[in-house]
Amino acid sequence: MDVTSNLQILELREAYRDWACRVLEREWGATIVVSRGRAHEAADLPGFVAIRGDRPVGLSTYRIEDESCELMTMNSLQPRLGVGSALVAAVRAAAIDAGCRRLWLITTNDNMPALRFYQQRGFSLSALHKNAVEQSRILKPEIPANGFSNIPIRDEIELEMNLAPSNDEPAISSVHHAQIMIPKGEEAAGREFYCQILGFSEIDKPDALKDRGGFWFLAGDNPIHVGTENSFDRYSTKAHLAYLVSDLDLWRDRLEALGVVFEKSIKLPGYNRFQFRDPFGNRVEFLEATSPE
Repeated sequence: MDVTSNLQILELREAYRDWACRVLEREWGATIVVSRGRAHEAADLPGFVAIRGDRPVGLSTYRIEDESCELMTMNSLQPRLGVGSALVAAVRAAAIDAGCRRLWLITTNDNMPALRFYQQRGFSLSALHKNAVEQSRILKPEIPANGFSNIPIRDEIELEMNLAPSNDEPAISSVHHAQIMIPKGEEAAGREFYCQILGFSEIDKPDALKDRGGFWFLAGDNPIHVGTENSFDRYSTKAHLAYLVSDLDLWRDRLEALGVVFEKSIKLPGYNRFQFRDPFGNRVEFLEATSPE
């Protein structure tokens, strides 16, 4: 059996809060987490739970301030099976949805596994805060004197991932998501193939879209939307690629000047967007993240 199958990433909701508190107390010594001289109650933060079968196997929490998202905690209870990667991807997607330009985290000088894990997933070292843990212990006495390999815990190491375009010129920065189509009523067979046979992790659809059928999953860090329809004519299909862009209004003006006709679209939380057809009838979508309220 594929060890990555049956993994779902769900928002941390009340049903899992007691379990999350137990995980935080066991893995972090308390539900309080200290970062850059500030104490945060991690059990009250937004986050994600990784579920395999009917069992929670991982937890991440985060907080958003201005245009930055801090990954506060991340714990995989089944190491080396893709749980941590899926949780980081979920937080990254939430940060982008909120309009954040930076995803960052703090670890300590002894934590070589964390330094290796996050750098392998696109984070870069951004700052060394020498002897910062001394101040953190005032806020959280549970922090031990020594950590991995009995190394004294002294310093905070900051890592970050840039979520913003590299300049202010209008640019296509990435593929936001891809959509594929299956026949109506075939969601069970679709989940069996993509989530069980191929081992992708299913993720929740926004509540406003759940009654439209289909399901979503993660391919690495990239969401794939599985929709349903029985017609495959290019000019009537909903299948499309969506591109994350900067300066959506300028793109609209440029395309409109070229005679592009825009199609009606449903408002998507966290984004402004428009849709149009390429010369062959393929549907194309451009999105720009909105600023958090």
